[in-house]
Amino acid sequence: AERPIRFIFCATDKAYGSAGQQDYTEDMPLNALAVYDASKAAADIIARTYAACDYVPALAVVRPCNILAPADLNLGRVLNRIILPCMRGERPVLYSTNNMREYIWVADAVDAIKTLDERLKDMLDGRDNDSVHGQAYNISSGQGRSLKECVRAVMVHFPGLEPIWISAPLIAQTVEIPYQALSTNKIKAATGWYPLSNFEASVSRLVEWWRRNWDMLPETLKNAKMEGWH
Repeated sequence: AERPIRFIFCATDKAYGSAGQQDYTEDMPLNALAVYDASKAAADIIARTYAACDYVPALAVVRPCNILAPADLNLGRVLNRIILPCMRGERPVLYSTNNMREYIWVADAVDAIKTLDERLKDMLDGRDNDSVHGQAYNISSGQGRSLKECVRAVMVHFPGLEPIWISAPLIAQTVEIPYQALSTNKIKAATGWYPLSNFEASVSRLVEWWRRNWDMLPETLKNAKMEGWH
């Protein structure tokens, strides 16, 4: 017999594009412009189409904010771009913007996904209705931070260092989203999930991970120069 499929697609809050200085809700249009953002928005729509057309019996989409996780070595991440130069004793070079983002610790994001998966499983087992199936849910800590606030949270761990601020390139000014904040009322009402993470504590965990594992990291990573827009 065929096993029922439970599928959760992880999109991104950037699928909304720029929606002004308000909490984004799941019924807002997806107006992404940047390449990464637009590809996620397209996949988001396709995933929900599979649910609507009954190609997948149990499916949900999540749109998380920026997820903070140890051992994430993507140097496109803003916190990595701050921490890595500091680990070398250098001043990080950053674009001077007032962009605001929300951040969530990875354990909270995973917990939200697992909670939705349990609801989908209960639906397939006949213990719940299909209210979660085919729906999209924001995942966020509700703790917004500007770039300068992110820098301050890191710099307390590297006293004596200060960032170098440079002008952002035109492409970053064009497609970078200036303000992002997510409403999580929908997932809270549907599942009772609630975030536990604290931004400053999460930054401390990241810095601790870099320090604990610095000697084991490859030289190419430790000496990497963050260049180009991000």
